[in-house]
Amino acid sequence: MFGKLIKYEIKAAGKWYLLLYLATLIISPIFGFVTRAWLDNTLEYSESIFSLQDHLYFLALLTIIALTIGLGLATLFLVINRFYKNIYGREGYLTLTLPVSNHQIILSKLTAAFFWMTASSATVVLAFFFFIAPLIDLPNLLVLLPNLLTQLSQYVSIPLLLLVVIVSQLASILLIYLAISIGQLFQNRRGLMSVVAYFALYILISFLSSFILPELNSDTGLLFDNSYLIFVLLTSAVQGVGCYLATNYIMTKRLNIQ
Repeated sequence: MFGKLIKYEIKAAGKWYLLLYLATLIISPIFGFVTRAWLDNTLEYSESIFSLQDHLYFLALLTIIALTIGLGLATLFLVINRFYKNIYGREGYLTLTLPVSNHQIILSKLTAAFFWMTASSATVVLAFFFFIAPLIDLPNLLVLLPNLLTQLSQYVSIPLLLLVVIVSQLASILLIYLAISIGQLFQNRRGLMSVVAYFALYILISFLSSFILPELNSDTGLLFDNSYLIFVLLTSAVQGVGCYLATNYIMTKRLNIQ
């Protein structure tokens, strides 16, 4: 049943979001090649034309940035909307009658949300790569990327860095879930109270972390190293577990469906 829940969560918005990701990946190289053509033509025209081409290049870059930002906001909306409507909205009456536990409901939504956020992040990275690939020497770029990874591995563990990214992403999703759960405890303005709860929790977590981080940096002498990554990993894990347990408690003991 847990697998069916995950499958349903992914399929619920899969069609539209996959089309959005695909459109972003198709548009990015087109803008890249058009921009490359504009830049090549500037060598043959006057200074006034160069100014026009420069503005067109800037417009193309802004379009790519707008697409990636819009993609991230759309994915964030999906994560929030699926959790709120399926549990605390009217759909909650059906969701909570399924023969599954609250743990399975939370974990299925967490898994689907992580999938969409990972897909969104991967699309943004690929879109940026497809955009700049026509503008630079691609063979040199392919040589540069492994060199950058080699340089980075001298300071931090790459597997540890990937683990930190995964755990931090999961913790951030669970923080959103907890904020939504706190917001539904109120009878009015639940959306506003959820936003207030999110920022209050975020500030509290940042405030508590700030007491430990300066001592950590003074011991290592580096701002970004394995010790720092371990610190982020542990704090993210504690945050994630705490948010998960609190969300499950509210769903079990303080449920207040509209």
